[in-house]
Amino acid sequence: MRKAGFQNKFLKLFVLFFIFASPFAVFAGEKVRLQLKWQHQFQFAGYYAAIEKGFYKDAGLDVELIANGPGQDSVQKVLDGKAEFGVGSTELLLNRQKGDPVVVLGVIFQHSPRGLLMLKNDELQSIHDLSGKKVMIENGTSEITAYLNKEGVPAEKFTLIPHSFHTEDLISGKVDAISVYVTNEVFEVEKARKEYVLFSPRSVGIDFYGDNLFTTEEQILRNPEMVRAFRDASFRGWKYAMSHPDEIIELIHSKYSKRHTVEHLKFEAKQMIALLRTDLLEPGHINPGRWEHIAKTYKDLGMMGDDFDFDAFLYNPNPPQKDLRWLYLTLGISLLIAFLVTLLALYIFRKNAQLRKEISDRKIAEDAMKEMQVIVHRTSKLDSLGILAGGIAHDFNNLFTGVFGYIEMAQRRSTDKKTAEYLSKAMRSLNQVRDLTSHLITFSKGGKPVKELAELFPFIEESAVFALSGTRVECTFDYPEDLWKCEYDKSQIGQVVENLMVNASQADPKGTVNVICKNVQVSGKEMHGLKNGKYVEILIKDSGPGMDPAIIDKVFDPFFSTKTGGHGLGLAISYSIVKQHSGSIELVSEKGKGATFQIHLPAHEESK
Repeated sequence: MRKAGFQNKFLKLFVLFFIFASPFAVFAGEKVRLQLKWQHQFQFAGYYAAIEKGFYKDAGLDVELIANGPGQDSVQKVLDGKAEFGVGSTELLLNRQKGDPVVVLGVIFQHSPRGLLMLKNDELQSIHDLSGKKVMIENGTSEITAYLNKEGVPAEKFTLIPHSFHTEDLISGKVDAISVYVTNEVFEVEKARKEYVLFSPRSVGIDFYGDNLFTTEEQILRNPEMVRAFRDASFRGWKYAMSHPDEIIELIHSKYSKRHTVEHLKFEAKQMIALLRTDLLEPGHINPGRWEHIAKTYKDLGMMGDDFDFDAFLYNPNPPQKDLRWLYLTLGISLLIAFLVTLLALYIFRKNAQLRKEISDRKIAEDAMKEMQVIVHRTSKLDSLGILAGGIAHDFNNLFTGVFGYIEMAQRRSTDKKTAEYLSKAMRSLNQVRDLTSHLITFSKGGKPVKELAELFPFIEESAVFALSGTRVECTFDYPEDLWKCEYDKSQIGQVVENLMVNASQADPKGTVNVICKNVQVSGKEMHGLKNGKYVEILIKDSGPGMDPAIIDKVFDPFFSTKTGGHGLGLAISYSIVKQHSGSIELVSEKGKGATFQIHLPAHEESK
């Protein structure tokens, strides 16, 4: 009996220990408040999803969302203890600089949605025309201030008016320009059927983060497990929301606010896709290098000093180990592999360029067939090496994911400034190598297209408009309603469109681009290099100065560029992508008559 009694007591103690030792027991059912930076809308979709789908509940949290209003400071409310968590802009850096103990838990908007909006008219053609005009800019938009300063339009050149947060003031002509979220106010201007010009700080290299989830040092010290659980559940909610936008739009409109119509919320959700980039990065991803770049912009504006502790400002859920010798060894080996892969790929590219020139020179000769057989045989061998290099580059990119993570952890743990400086330089070098390796994958056929059957419009139109946002280039579109469908990789074809739009805007920064699509039938020898069949022809015409006929044949060669500082890979990558889609791309141009890129993509066999 004594033995049984002892066992029962032991079992009870074990159960109590398990309950109280559980990391969730400390905050099970605890009420937590999240202070939003604005009123309820799709901008905060991830938090609604985390509540509705039970992600917060699974973490033992009862979360309340608190909306914000005009002129209210969401950061100060968190600092005053009115909420445990908040949503803030990159100006959290300035709060930390002046002593506020804010800590960024993760980034939601990888690119800021802020821009400057003007109605299109004869007096306002560019950002420089704002001199002497009336401009509404809300508080906390230092990136707009930095943008205007960089363009030579400081605040003293125009009349600054407090923001009313009413788009009608712009539409009615009360003011000439207003700061906006491209996800929000632009919809109201389009609905009013007004032509507008949207200027983005990203066009001059000012690429700030947008909304950031933050808390205070006190919360992290007092409730570390609760902070971790809230953070993870929030990002889980964001992942769900961006994968199920229609469901969350219905939830917002029915449960939180009818301030915006369903149509407005859908516009907002669509605009946020390119700003969050959840197709490339996990929600909440933090790049310390981006934060350092943003801090430098603030320093250039005289808003920050030189000394800033990024380790204390950026939340690290997994502190690194102190012994980093193995990391340095891995880094050295990785750089060596990257160097060897780069050399191999460059050798293959140059040889392929030489072989293409040999084929062109010999096919007009009487013995062209024999020579071409030899060259094609050599090209086949180099293509095999290209595939090998692409595979190595692809695996190497995967290796980089871990290396980047460990370097970031090493930077946060290092107390030696010299070591931190070396790690920062290594990070920049690895970024350059990784960008080059990404280009090499495309050339070396390591990045095969993942095709899906889809309409080309409105996809091409959306890609073109996005690529030209922030420029003064106008773009028109002409295509039939019965345009045939194609099987294509949206990511790759989108890259082709963006490359050609960038090329057009650089050729004529104030010009026009005409995009014309039509159905064509190829038969016999009508188009060299294409098999007989149905194709969709895409013509992209710019109003630039055109090209010298002597260099037209070289524009698709890798590392050939007519622009100072250009790497010459944009058109070469476009050529490779189109070829991998079994299509063709050609350039037609004359001096003084602009340039036209002709793209042919195979239409689906069931197209009628």
